[in-house]
Amino acid sequence: MDLGGLQGYQDLLPYAGAAAGGALFAALVALFLYWRGRKARGRAVLLGAAFEQSAEGLLLVSQDGRVLEANAACAALLGRERGELAGMPLEELLAGEAELLPPGKRSWSGVLSLRDGGGGTMECEALAGRVLAGGREAICLALRDVTGRRREEEKLRATEARYRTLVEQVPAIVYIEDAETQATLYDSPRIEEILGYPRDLCEHEPLYWHRILHPEDRERVLAAEREAVERGSFSLEYRVYASDGRVVWLRDEARILRDEAGEPRLWQGVISDITEQRRAEAALRESEERYRSLVQLSPDGVAVESEGRFVYLNPAGARLLGASSPEEVLGRPVLERVHPDYRENARRRARSLRRGESVELQEERWLRLDGREMDVEVLAAPVQYGGRPSTQLVLRDITGRKRAEREIVRQKAELARSNAELEQFAYLIAHDLRAPLRSMDGFAQILLEDYAPRLGPDGREYLGRIQRATGRMARMIDELLDLSRLARTDIRREPVDLSAMARSIGEELRQGEPERRVEFIVAGGLAAEGDRRLLRVALANLLGNAWKFTRHTPRPRIVFGRIERGGERVFFVRDNGVGFDMAYAGKLFSPFQRLHTEEEFEGTGIGLAAVARVIERHGGRVWAEGAEGEGATFYFTL
Repeated sequence: MDLGGLQGYQDLLPYAGAAAGGALFAALVALFLYWRGRKARGRAVLLGAAFEQSAEGLLLVSQDGRVLEANAACAALLGRERGELAGMPLEELLAGEAELLPPGKRSWSGVLSLRDGGGGTMECEALAGRVLAGGREAICLALRDVTGRRREEEKLRATEARYRTLVEQVPAIVYIEDAETQATLYDSPRIEEILGYPRDLCEHEPLYWHRILHPEDRERVLAAEREAVERGSFSLEYRVYASDGRVVWLRDEARILRDEAGEPRLWQGVISDITEQRRAEAALRESEERYRSLVQLSPDGVAVESEGRFVYLNPAGARLLGASSPEEVLGRPVLERVHPDYRENARRRARSLRRGESVELQEERWLRLDGREMDVEVLAAPVQYGGRPSTQLVLRDITGRKRAEREIVRQKAELARSNAELEQFAYLIAHDLRAPLRSMDGFAQILLEDYAPRLGPDGREYLGRIQRATGRMARMIDELLDLSRLARTDIRREPVDLSAMARSIGEELRQGEPERRVEFIVAGGLAAEGDRRLLRVALANLLGNAWKFTRHTPRPRIVFGRIERGGERVFFVRDNGVGFDMAYAGKLFSPFQRLHTEEEFEGTGIGLAAVARVIERHGGRVWAEGAEGEGATFYFTL
């Protein structure tokens, strides 16, 4: 094709100068302009040479969209022969639709997708402009292959997207800061979650970090950052104010980025919220301080054993072992302080703890530093001390308690012997007292039977008094023996239906005096746990007293029930009999204490003493309330 008639190339100058990578094409156009005004033949030669030698791919395309001419660089670029390109419709080269120069537009720049000779697709930067070729208008198209660069750009964008996603997913604030001005250039979105500030705050207020630093930490943080420039990194914990005014503890870890000359340019760092961690550490320190104070002030000895030796001992432990200070014992073998008879037990305990087994409270005998023996309770548990598996021992001196226990055992044995002797003595006394009483009663009866006429009325009355007195004495002996047995009888606890027991006792009382009409009320469902036989003794005495002391009441009434008083279950027996003066309430439960004469109401004064003994043996209390002529109420707990 004759390029001598190529005109209008000056219109490509603005386009060529602005296009990336279009230096050769711009030079070509400048050369065209330089030779403008020369002879046409010279211009044609020059133009042809420039067209052919251009490193850019050049195409001339007719108005109807066919290729007029392609230079060697363009043929190589597209992987086709120049002859193949000549006359080819441009649309066969385009991999997509493109309208290069719509009517009225003189130039165009952009990216075209073209088909190469191998059937592949390539991306090219394109520059287009209108020219005259051979007296006809054409389009001059300059092409540069940017397929590799575009792929690298895509990879870079993908890498940046992955990096940005990673940065934004990190549960911490990722930031970039200018090393010289300390201005924040970038904050990751986590700043909104952790501190409540918008992520673009640094764009409006680059030094906002200086403002939110806690006043007590500000100078320390800024100075540490300046000093860390030479080192190239820093790690610091400090406080800032969140947007809502909260104080937040942060851990800031950063490294410096330098330019090609080695000069510091940027800080790149990660900031983590450690508020909860600091609170936990503070709570742990407080707990440790409390524990240490408790251990130091504990009245029990607390020791830590590691590899068989004392590595810690509190002051109470030093006193327990007879040392003037813990240091006097530290480092010495623990078994040295254990009595030889108990050292194997201590070894077994240590083996059990090493196996992870729990160890119960044990009693051992230990030795003080002066060699004196002492009884101790030992509680052991595995601990970590100084980073090593160890054993914590809690020692309690029970020497006094063990001495007291031995004394109690001795006293119990002595008491058992005394009780046996007392029981034997009581039996002998009862036997020896009953014999003369039987004699007195027998001789009085003989006198009444054989000599009654001679005695007269007074004599017979006197003999009757003697017989009644001996009978009363015999009953007192029996009741005293029963009372003494109550104190020695073993208690056998079992569920007892007190309601049924009270009804049974009431029925017996009615059978003894069938002529009496007594209203007898027993609440249902009254039960307790205790010795059935002893509880019957107590209940029979209480109900019997109520029966006896209502004898002269017109409408006698006896009630057995239960109330709640001060959160405690209290049983009671109430009657509307003669009652008593509360001034004498303290004497009611003592043996032989009577508020009425034998002529008024029979009895020996032992019954209520027996009630008190039974209730006390069940761990309860008994008391009475009453008024003269208004009846009495006896209360008891079990």
